[in-house]
Amino acid sequence: MIIDIYFLNLKKKKKKTLNEFISAHKENIGYSDKLKQYQHYAGKYLLKYVLNNEYGINEFETEIIEGKPYLKNLPYYFSISHSKNLVGLAIGEKNLGFDIEYNKTQRAFEKIAKRYNKEINGQKEFYEFWTKHEAQIKLKSCKKDLFFVTGTINDDFTYSVACEESFVIYNFNTINV
Repeated sequence: MIIDIYFLNLKKKKKKTLNEFISAHKENIGYSDKLKQYQHYAGKYLLKYVLNNEYGINEFETEIIEGKPYLKNLPYYFSISHSKNLVGLAIGEKNLGFDIEYNKTQRAFEKIAKRYNKEINGQKEFYEFWTKHEAQIKLKSCKKDLFFVTGTINDDFTYSVACEESFVIYNFNTINV
């Protein structure tokens, strides 16, 4: 199975294009944090951009089933994550989960490690564990034997993709619009 991952760097994004998208798609999503709201819309923009420009799909609908977004009547699954100035989208033909975290923030990982009964030695291991954990939650799977790919981007971000079957990452791109 193939999974594609696309990123949108909000620092390099032309704000006008994203702001126009937000104005056209504004909805009441209840974010009190302006950055989280902006990241949310950037994720929707990235999904639309990738489906239009990479997959040739111009018309699509999303639906939420048990808290997880799906593409309605299309053979693709997706997961969006954002952290700091980076928004990421993983998309493939099977259910998947994706998470990204800015890994330069010092976290009190010892408390989290104790809560999950995990031995974690340092921030790097923590972010590998945490992105896998979050990707698994976003996958919404009850299976115990999952497949993961974890990596870093410019040593600043850690990401993980989770899936119920083995996969390869085919595209790994930053979208520049």
